[in-house]
Amino acid sequence: MTTRPQTDRRRHARADARVGAWLSFPGEAATRGATTRDLSLEGARFSTRRKVEIGTPVLIGLELRADISPLECKGRVAWTRPNADGSYDFGVRFVDLQDNETESIRARIDGWRQEPVLAAM
Repeated sequence: MTTRPQTDRRRHARADARVGAWLSFPGEAATRGATTRDLSLEGARFSTRRKVEIGTPVLIGLELRADISPLECKGRVAWTRPNADGSYDFGVRFVDLQDNETESIRARIDGWRQEPVLAAM
C-alpha cells in the first residue's frame, strides 16, 4: 500500500523557536502560559495539557524579546493533534496582523537564524 506524501500548504517556513506566550481562550477565566514549538510569519505551534477545538479564537501575547512588551495578536486554532503523553499539539494561524507586528516576528525569526550555535560542553 502506498501513501501520498502529506502536502505542506504553508506559505512561510517555520523556525524551530521557543517563545514564551500567553494564550487567552473564550470562556476561560485564566490565561494559559505556553511556549511555542515553532513560529512563522503566519502562525505558531503550541503544546498544552488541555484539548482545544479547531476554529477556536485565541488572544496571544508573544514575548519576542525580553526588553519589550509582549506582541499581542489574535489567532484561530487551525489544527490539533493528541500526543502519546496526554498533551495536545495545536497550530494557531495569526489573524489581522498589522505590518509592524509581522515585521517584529520577522526580525525575531531572522535573529534566531543569525545567532551562533553554542558548542556542547
